[in-house]
Amino acid sequence: YQRRVRGSQKMKFALFVLLCFDIIIVTNAYAYLHLLNIDAKTEGAVCLDGSPGGYYYRQGTGTGANKWLIHMEGGGWCYNEADCANRATSTLGSSKDWPNILEGSSLCCNDGGLLSDNQNVNPDFYNWNLAFLGYCDGSSFSGDRTDPVVVDNKSLYFRGKRILYAVIKDLLTNKGLGTADQVVVSGCSAGGLSTYLHLDQWRESIPSHIPVNGLADAGYFLEHTTITGASGYIAQMISGFNLWNATGGVNQNCVTAYKAQPWKCIFAPNTYPFLTTPLFLLQGKYDSWQIGNILQISCLPWDEAPKCNATETKAFLDYGNALQEAITPAIKSAKDAVWFDACTQHCQSLINGNVLGWNGIKINGTTPQQAFGDWVFKRTSKSKWVDECAFSTTECNTCGLTVKA
Repeated sequence: YQRRVRGSQKMKFALFVLLCFDIIIVTNAYAYLHLLNIDAKTEGAVCLDGSPGGYYYRQGTGTGANKWLIHMEGGGWCYNEADCANRATSTLGSSKDWPNILEGSSLCCNDGGLLSDNQNVNPDFYNWNLAFLGYCDGSSFSGDRTDPVVVDNKSLYFRGKRILYAVIKDLLTNKGLGTADQVVVSGCSAGGLSTYLHLDQWRESIPSHIPVNGLADAGYFLEHTTITGASGYIAQMISGFNLWNATGGVNQNCVTAYKAQPWKCIFAPNTYPFLTTPLFLLQGKYDSWQIGNILQISCLPWDEAPKCNATETKAFLDYGNALQEAITPAIKSAKDAVWFDACTQHCQSLINGNVLGWNGIKINGTTPQQAFGDWVFKRTSKSKWVDECAFSTTECNTCGLTVKA
């Protein structure tokens, strides 16, 4: 799950002094909440609990004044009525407790990574306009159920698709997205899945002369059983897909291809082949969320407590191989870029660190931050960064960890 981090309620400004020109430039380091109050009433663009959907906006400055970074928040899903009713009481199901301001540098997760306004952390995108879509529908913005579902005398609304459309319309009409020079659409975890599901929708809505690229971080969730062979996550997502009425909220070319089983299009490996917009896939081979929640093992092969047995270690390694096989079409794609490391991370684009994360982990001397910027701005012809070393050998130092024999 992507961790939601909300900033202070106080307005702060960062002052940067260019002494050589004796000029003081003031930049706003905060993103401000915009609730879709009108669209909530007229279009039904509401969260699970019926409160209006919305987004946070941070204005671009300097060279980024007319460039846009659009980020769709993650935070898992709800799979059944009871689960969604519980979620509706949290900030992942309601906007009632969303603060008015999100802090810039700490917008999410250890100084923000791709979302940071710190030039040292995020040199290519730190001063771009930022639209941060709050996630409160539980369906990766795919649900579109007209009538509410009543649970314990409370109405639940599955309107993620309507929230997405309302945000797109508001950004184009009121914030200047339609006159942008360049646009990047991103997300991690459930927001990474949102990128796979909706990137083409963003592309189709933005004027065709404006370049649009996507970054999907940790959203390549496998249609895979648990270590015991149970359907687990597959059954949960099918249940959720039907409850959300998501058939009309996912890639329609995918739905046509899987017309007998449209739920398959909620899985990124199935919907990815139908994407037409250039995409940067950022994915860990041993994604920590998938290992724990899809494969459902609670150990890691290098830990002493709890220590994996031989069956668990094999399942761990096999899952990584399955994920690599599933992502091979992207690795072979001439259109898209891939960062695929052999690490147990989740949401790398939002994490900074000396060893792991946006600015830390390296493949052949390159970090994700450098790779993505180089690809977007065409500073290199390279588009694939794939960790080729076997995780079970001591030669694999990308993550600083090895599987014990």
